[in-house]
Amino acid sequence: MAGIVSLQLAVGTHQPLCRLDHNAAWANVDWTSNPIDPVAVKLLAEEMASRKIRYLYPFTTYVKQTEFSAAYSHAAEFVHEFKKHNTSTKLIAWVGVPLKRAGPYGINGWTDLNDPGRRRFIMDFVKAKLIDEAGFDGVQFNVETTFDQNTGLLIFLEEARTALGPNAILGVTGETWYANSADIPVGDRSWSANYYHEVALRVDQIAAMTYDSQMAEANAYRLWLRDQIVGISHSIAGTHAELLIGLSISREASAGHHPDIENVENALMGICMGVNALNVNDHPIGGAAMYASWEATNADWVVWEQWLVGGQP
Repeated sequence: MAGIVSLQLAVGTHQPLCRLDHNAAWANVDWTSNPIDPVAVKLLAEEMASRKIRYLYPFTTYVKQTEFSAAYSHAAEFVHEFKKHNTSTKLIAWVGVPLKRAGPYGINGWTDLNDPGRRRFIMDFVKAKLIDEAGFDGVQFNVETTFDQNTGLLIFLEEARTALGPNAILGVTGETWYANSADIPVGDRSWSANYYHEVALRVDQIAAMTYDSQMAEANAYRLWLRDQIVGISHSIAGTHAELLIGLSISREASAGHHPDIENVENALMGICMGVNALNVNDHPIGGAAMYASWEATNADWVVWEQWLVGGQP
């Protein structure tokens, strides 16, 4: 949280912003699923370094019923070429784990994390194909279909820590936050404070998917994001997990996501309102995580880069 800069909120007013060092971006599947273009990979590597992206999450594969999607088929070539030009950005394989669950809510995936054989199937693949063979620096399990208090995920993460070894970064996506399980609306995938803490005890990094806020007004979104950050930070205090705060720049409009409200400028304002609301006993924020970098415009990157150096948008 070192280094406080200012970003203009409106004419004549300013809001303190934080300068965060361990920022991240999610990248699309094309990088690992297609034969590499060395020139394009070199450009990506240089851009990520210049934009202070500490972690890049290329979508690499997802779990199917009896196999993994073939999207990782060129992962090793991509990782090798990227690291020739950028050794400061950690490459974290973004892996989808769609979960089975009862009831009418959410995605009906192929994985029951309470099944030891299923957990072993996932871990054996990730360790052999993505860490050992492809050379990723770690893995991020996208478990956004996990309801609060899912004990299977906690066991899965414990086993992942052992299977992947001490040098691989073990990351997971986190849901939006509620203080108590009883407050979470029926069917909502949010996590309670207690569950966030239990997850944080078992991983190296959480990238919280703090977007799709349903907010239709800029200041309401910024305040919602501030409260999410404070709540998650309080919840995982005392753990060693690095916390990154997700921001969405997707242009896809939905009931939960208003692109003109949930943009990079408002998100950075909200993130740093949250950072500045923390106290000395709260868990620190490592950085901001951009979803999705492939939709970022030049204007988005201008705001991002001005924030990095402490300027005005």
